Amino acid sequence: MWVRTSSAGSDRFNAMVGEIAAMYTHLADKVEEKTRELQRTNESLELLYRVSQKLSASDLTLDQVQEVLREVEVALELGHSMICVSENNQLPAHTVSGDLSLEERHALCSRRDCGECFLNAQQPLLEQGRTSSALLIVPIGDGDHLRGVLPVLKVQDQGLPLEKARIIETVGHHVSNALINMRRAEEKHRLAVMEERSVIARELHDSIAQSLSYLKIQVTRLEKSLDQGRDPRAITEELKQGLSGAYRELRELIVTFRLRVDERGLNMALHDTVAEFSQKLGFPVRLSNALSGIVLSANEELHLLRIVREALSNIERHAQASAAGVAISMDAFQVVTVRVEDNGRGFDPAHTPRNHFGVNIMNDRAMILAGRLDIESTPGEGTRIRLQFLPQKVRHAVPEIE
Repeated sequence: MWVRTSSAGSDRFNAMVGEIAAMYTHLADKVEEKTRELQRTNESLELLYRVSQKLSASDLTLDQVQEVLREVEVALELGHSMICVSENNQLPAHTVSGDLSLEERHALCSRRDCGECFLNAQQPLLEQGRTSSALLIVPIGDGDHLRGVLPVLKVQDQGLPLEKARIIETVGHHVSNALINMRRAEEKHRLAVMEERSVIARELHDSIAQSLSYLKIQVTRLEKSLDQGRDPRAITEELKQGLSGAYRELRELIVTFRLRVDERGLNMALHDTVAEFSQKLGFPVRLSNALSGIVLSANEELHLLRIVREALSNIERHAQASAAGVAISMDAFQVVTVRVEDNGRGFDPAHTPRNHFGVNIMNDRAMILAGRLDIESTPGEGTRIRLQFLPQKVRHAVPEIE
């Protein structure tokens, strides 16, 4: 009786040991499975991080976008892909990225009509992955507005796991944002070029064109004087002065158009400008700049610098001064103030001398900056120029200048 009881207890103990061993084996399998899942998740996160970093570059090109897609294709074991974009919702779409062979291009785009691809892009990727189609169509767009598609070849007829579908969708969003940012950057560049051309045209009109008009009038006077047999020397002297003025204007415009604020910033550009005019004037021009380098946009920096140059150029040409200074500051309301002063002979602001367009040019630049230009001058008592404007970055939050 005792032996049978011992045998039964041994069986129960062995059964319990077996159950525990099976449980540990099951737990080990679970741990291994979860470890693999975590590893796949980490790899997916690393892939998406690299994609996000590369596609958010400010100088992104289509070739770089294609390299990113190649990396995604390898990581997810997919076939090749291409990017098709519809301009203003017009079909057929244009291929903007995809260095594919003829066979791959035929597999990705075997139809002349792109409408079917754009229609399929509205279906969830998991549903597309269950079909027999060799293509996955990822939408590219801004919100609900479909702008393009990203066709991706599947490898053979493999299914599409949920995690891969999510990664592909996320990559599609990143590609969408990258293309939209590239378009916006190109539009900004185009607008900047158009604005710069407008500035050049305006300055040519305000300086050289008016000088030439004045010279044309003088030539007409000279012709009449010669026809009437009068002494033309006074008119020829005015012609010489007008030509000299137009030549100076042209040289100053060339310097202005070549002017750039490089990576050293506005402060160094101002130092260079002050040093240049100190040499021209024959005495040191004072400079006080309390403006941070992050307050102004690049366009505002250029206009500010050009106003300072125009004011110093006027001092050089007309003021006969022995001292001059430039001061730039910003008050508690973030209003930028630029002052250029000299102790020269001054003038009457209500009667600008003929053939002098510097004041008009500075006023035009002040208007571009949405600011105000004040000129105080009295004959024999020097000239004080004050520019005030709100930087575009803070204009919406600051009361207007009164």
